[in-house]
Amino acid sequence: MSVKRVIVLFLLCLSMLTSGCSLVREALGTNPRPEPPCDGPTFDLWNTREVLGPHEPFNMEAHRAATGTEPTTLDAIAAVAGWRGNWDRMIEVSEHATIDKLVSWAGPTSVCWEGLTNDVVWTEGTSEGVYLFMDGGSPVQTVHYNGPDKLFFIGRRPPVVLRHDVLSPNGQYLLPPE
Repeated sequence: MSVKRVIVLFLLCLSMLTSGCSLVREALGTNPRPEPPCDGPTFDLWNTREVLGPHEPFNMEAHRAATGTEPTTLDAIAAVAGWRGNWDRMIEVSEHATIDKLVSWAGPTSVCWEGLTNDVVWTEGTSEGVYLFMDGGSPVQTVHYNGPDKLFFIGRRPPVVLRHDVLSPNGQYLLPPE
């Protein structure tokens, strides 16, 4: 390839990058396509109020149950942790979840989900996510987990555990019924 062709190719690429060519910028991730607007209430998966109760007692009781020998339920864990309020199920929202998946798991809802794919939070190579507690079609509260703090192993799809499902401990996790 001649020097002249290399220079022309270099200038063409430089021109495309500096001119804001959308195809190049989108390919580089600097100009992502905007999401369609959402008209419902907003629920931030990472900054929720502790409507049901503080997450620390819930996590402590779930850890005790996961390392124990007796089956339990989410309802029993929440009661011992002092949680009060309405909820009917918990959804595991991992770092691999998408808005489409979350909507299919949560059911038809007009909620605008925020914080789902935040690159700052969803770091590569970790096991991060939230346990989302729902009451019908309404999100209520989340509990964050990270790596070794993960207390529920929900291998099924959808990753939903009902309030009264019997959970079996395996020394590390609580396992829902298959």
